[in-house]
Amino acid sequence: MKKLNNKGLTAIEVLISFTIASIIIISMFKVLNVFEQKEEVVSVKTAVTSYKNQVNKSIMDDIIKCGGLNNVEVDKEEVVGDAHSKKATLMFKKTDGNCLPKDIKIQQDSNGDASYIKYGSERFNMPKVLNLKFTESDIIQREGFVEFRVSFHHPDIGNQFDAIKIILPLESYYSRVY
Repeated sequence: MKKLNNKGLTAIEVLISFTIASIIIISMFKVLNVFEQKEEVVSVKTAVTSYKNQVNKSIMDDIIKCGGLNNVEVDKEEVVGDAHSKKATLMFKKTDGNCLPKDIKIQQDSNGDASYIKYGSERFNMPKVLNLKFTESDIIQREGFVEFRVSFHHPDIGNQFDAIKIILPLESYYSRVY
């Protein structure tokens, strides 16, 4: 009797191979989805950190150039429609032509589209990240320092987070003689 040469695959072998390959591909899509979500969180935090650094650098350059802060005058909050703004005036130690008092204004609206921080003539628009919104801003003056705080919310990160927190010491407080 002649022996048959069976070198091909049966239908069951092809079906099992296809099933195994499908399971591997589906699990890879799940892993990719998790990495995409993590990438979104990192990109939001990176954009907000870059925004904070721009604002902070501009303020700190003036503070260093003008010998420190002498005083900060915090104005009351303004509400116009759905927009809230908080403003303070920074008074520098030196008062020459380059060191005149500068205003810092934190503007937020309810949907976050027109939110920005304005320092002197510079305007820092909120980073263009989908679903990122200003949730709260505050200018707090305490004995010896002033704190500028802006909180954000993004659905991938969860609850609101303090993204911008700039604390500036007042020279007039630390240079007192007791």
